[in-house]
Order: sequence, then C-alpha cells, then structure tokens
Amino acid sequence: MVSRCIRKDKVAWNEFIRQHQSIVRKVVYYKLYKTSYRAPINDVDDIAQEVFLMLWEDNKLAQLRDISCLTGWLAIVTMNQMAVYRRKRNNIDRMTMSLSDRLSEDVTTTLEDVIPCKHPDPAQLVETKEAVSRLEESMANLRIKERRALRLKVYDGKTQDDIASIMDIPANTVASLISRAKRKLLLLV
Repeated sequence: MVSRCIRKDKVAWNEFIRQHQSIVRKVVYYKLYKTSYRAPINDVDDIAQEVFLMLWEDNKLAQLRDISCLTGWLAIVTMNQMAVYRRKRNNIDRMTMSLSDRLSEDVTTTLEDVIPCKHPDPAQLVETKEAVSRLEESMANLRIKERRALRLKVYDGKTQDDIASIMDIPANTVASLISRAKRKLLLLV
C-alpha cells in the first residue's frame, strides 16, 4: 500500500489515512494535552490533517526506508509537525494583546474599554472544574474494557465496527460496553 501511496494512488492513500489516523491523532493529542501545552480541541484534527497533507504533497512516504518502522516513523513525523505548530502558535501568541494592555503609550484607553467583554462567573468556573474532576474519577472506576470502548468512541470518534476491530470483540459487545459505561457514569457522577 505504501508504494501505491508514493505513486499518488488516491484509493490507497485514503486507506492509508484510515489505517493510520488514530496513531497520528494520539501523538497530537498527547503532545497537546498530556504536556503542559494547551490548545483548542479542534486543533487535534487540524494538525493530524496537516500531517497527512504534508506527507501527500511532499511525498514524504518515499523517504521511509523500512516499512516495518512505519508506525514509529509516522509518530516522529507527527512530532516534527507538532514543533512547527508550536512555533506558529507561539508567534501568534506573541502578537496578541491582553484586554488590559493600553492601545498605545500615550493613550490610557485599553482594549477592555473598547471591546465589551463578559467575564466568566467564578462560581460557574469552580462548578465546571468540579464536574470534570468527578467525571474523571468516575471514568477511573469503570472496567478497563468499558473505559477503553468509551474513550475510543468519545475521544477518538471511532465507529462501533472500528472499536470492535481494534478491541477484537463483536460489535454487539462494543455497544453493550459503551451503554453499560454510560449508565455507570450517570450513577457515579
């Protein structure tokens, strides 16, 4: 399949993406959320798409020497793309202003004076953080298979058939695991 992708076979390329998007998304997710770096959740899909686009446009798969190392190579390419993302993001962050910054040195007006802004309710923020914390604790109390099936469905956006294939169990069992996990979460939260 890789050789067909190198020759720009679109059918093979779509299959390649389908087979490898989970590893790319996991690397992106890990680098964005398991490290101290924070970014909008939709950036995971955007960055994963950038990785595959770069592989296609620059024909990077042709640089792969050993097909048995594809997964590791793909993870490294993704981490390199994350470095590009972070550099771009840091440049954007440096160009932004705080609402309390003065518009210029000789003017006392701030952006906050010019742009009306709703401040989040501190009580609402505390309540939301507590709810997220309770949900994470509840997820930890699920059986491993329930937790894995639910994470694949919710975090990775996998279909029931994809989850069945990944977990090597029947699709009906996946449906039962997810349903049971949701019921348990409702009782625990």
